[in-house]
Amino acid sequence: MIRNIVLALILALFAQAASALQAPVSKMQNAVSGAAQQKMQSRGFTPSDPRYSSTLMNMGGSIAGLAAGAAVTAIAGATAPAWVTLFAAGVVGIAVAAAVQDGLNWYFKDSGQVQVGDNPQSINTPAGLAAPSEMWCYGTLCSPSKDATCSFRPEGSGTSQGRTYITTHAPVGTECHAIWTFTDTGFQVDIGASGAPSLYGRNTRICPGIGLSATNGTCPASNFPEPAGAPVKTLADAVSALTEAQKAMPLSPQIVADLANEAWKDAAAAPGYDGLPYDATNPITATEVATWQSANPTSWPSVGDFVAPQPAPSGGTAGTPFTMPTSTTPVQVMDPTAPSTGTNPSTEPLSNLGPDPGIGAPGLEPIPTAQQIIAPLTNAFPSVKSFVVPNIDAQCPTWQVPVFGKDIGFTNHCALLEQTRPTLVAVMAAIYALMALFIVLRA
Repeated sequence: MIRNIVLALILALFAQAASALQAPVSKMQNAVSGAAQQKMQSRGFTPSDPRYSSTLMNMGGSIAGLAAGAAVTAIAGATAPAWVTLFAAGVVGIAVAAAVQDGLNWYFKDSGQVQVGDNPQSINTPAGLAAPSEMWCYGTLCSPSKDATCSFRPEGSGTSQGRTYITTHAPVGTECHAIWTFTDTGFQVDIGASGAPSLYGRNTRICPGIGLSATNGTCPASNFPEPAGAPVKTLADAVSALTEAQKAMPLSPQIVADLANEAWKDAAAAPGYDGLPYDATNPITATEVATWQSANPTSWPSVGDFVAPQPAPSGGTAGTPFTMPTSTTPVQVMDPTAPSTGTNPSTEPLSNLGPDPGIGAPGLEPIPTAQQIIAPLTNAFPSVKSFVVPNIDAQCPTWQVPVFGKDIGFTNHCALLEQTRPTLVAVMAAIYALMALFIVLRA
């Protein structure tokens, strides 16, 4: 009795230890693994193929290697790596633009920094344009648009109570208002009116820009101050600036596709790789990943899942949160190579097809005999079958050669040929028959 109790306690301890070592599967793991599994199945491979699970295992090992090197990047106050740190550290290998979600583009730089948003296009116009017929000016700054004249005013900066702000101008009604934007929080304050543009008349020679005039009716390139570029932040600052609403948005399928492609490609290039080959001409696309997302909405990660630190569970390793699950990932994809099971007509209910038309059984043609089957071959050349070598009455040719006044006759060869007549007849008959056959076949 006591022995059984002790054995039960030991088994319970082992079960608890195994549970501690089992890592929870995150949505990022499910999405990356699911995208790879969907691609493998679309290429005709099934989970029963030993290379199938080996591919996922090697992909996890490749990502875990990057995770070990990216663990020093602090995100949200933690030094544990997040999927976004792997993406920035080299999973994609190059600086790319990634739409973290609709309307939020992150450009990952080689230095580990992130440009948040797109750079605005230049507001200046090239040289050679005709002078506008109407201009609105504020001082020496002029533009064909009243609101643009206000917005084009140069930026300024300053401090208020130890906080730095940038001054821009925006049209409010008929006036220009100065707007303070604090750099630490992005909070904006309308300081009030700072003047209003005035119409400078029509058919003027003034050109768009600051103090520019037309020459013979043609304007030089405008020289408005260029708009400020999109902010470039450290990865930690970019993550910290995300709002809760942005974190709750679904992650872009392009990011999952890039992660899965680079993990698979990196794993396939490693020595001793025993998984399925990576096809660079047929990579995982964002469209395919979106299909997996639609089939598995509850397993799809959010922006928050992408940027959240993923520490190793109790008893796990640094790479545990980045292993690729095989059985826990729901992949709802129809296998194009799977045969259709069909239905058994004997188990289906009978259908009323109407009265019997009385057509009867179909008639069958008689089965040909073996002789009838090979007759076209044996009768292909009837003239060959009846061929007989013609019997020609010929005499052995002799001739006389005058030598030193005498005629010497050559007849001994006839006796020699007569002795070999049977052999020569057989040989020449065979040659004659072959030549005749070639002539018939060539015709």
